[in-house]
Amino acid sequence: MTSDLYHKASACSIFRMFQGWLALSPIPSSSDSVRVCPLPRLATAYFLLRPFFSPSPSTTATSDPRPASEPEWPLNRPQNSILHGALPSYAQEISPALHPHLELDRSLVSVPDLEPGDYLVWHPDLIHAVSDEAAAAAATATATADHPGRAHAYMYLPACPLTQTNALYLARQRKTFLLGLPGPDFGGGRGESEHAGRPGVQDVNDAGGDDGLRAMGLLPWDEEESDSDREREVLAMANGILFPDLYDML
Repeated sequence: MTSDLYHKASACSIFRMFQGWLALSPIPSSSDSVRVCPLPRLATAYFLLRPFFSPSPSTTATSDPRPASEPEWPLNRPQNSILHGALPSYAQEISPALHPHLELDRSLVSVPDLEPGDYLVWHPDLIHAVSDEAAAAAATATATADHPGRAHAYMYLPACPLTQTNALYLARQRKTFLLGLPGPDFGGGRGESEHAGRPGVQDVNDAGGDDGLRAMGLLPWDEEESDSDREREVLAMANGILFPDLYDML
């Protein structure tokens, strides 16, 4: 297994529609920034079909994992359930060793320069990587979306649709926020629970108003403002999960 790893999806318990960066400082292109493979249809077809094939012995014997013109990648017989680079509850890792036909050292492209306040979003199924410029050129450094370089400041701000899964997660996140603990996906610990003056409900209200409170699970959605019966059902479902007391007297 090579150390050249690229993320295909978010390692999180919530369902994300898009992943996003909010730049807090200037982030030059190709330097500790995001690189993406702008061929989602072809790349997705490849890594979904990849489990059905394995390199021939002559291919695996070479030091270069890139497929040569002569050796074939025969169909696995019998088939197996291995999805290369994927583990339950983790992002799928896409690497030159496991997915050589993607030629990631050539197919990944850098996003443009980012200035403070720029918001960059990409689909979570898009192959993406974060590494320094030298590693991008040589394709030798580990690139992880969860632990990017430290030279620049940014925040991860994914766009998440309102679903049952996300509402259930938000209820857990709300509890940890109010207690000053790390979010459910961040490995536990005391976090800011012992910090005086840590952010609370009033800080969220001051910063984001009603929309900010709803995003943090601190205020019910107004079901009467829905544009359709289906949207009203979704809002009622989320309110029932987050604020069950609202329905006790109905």
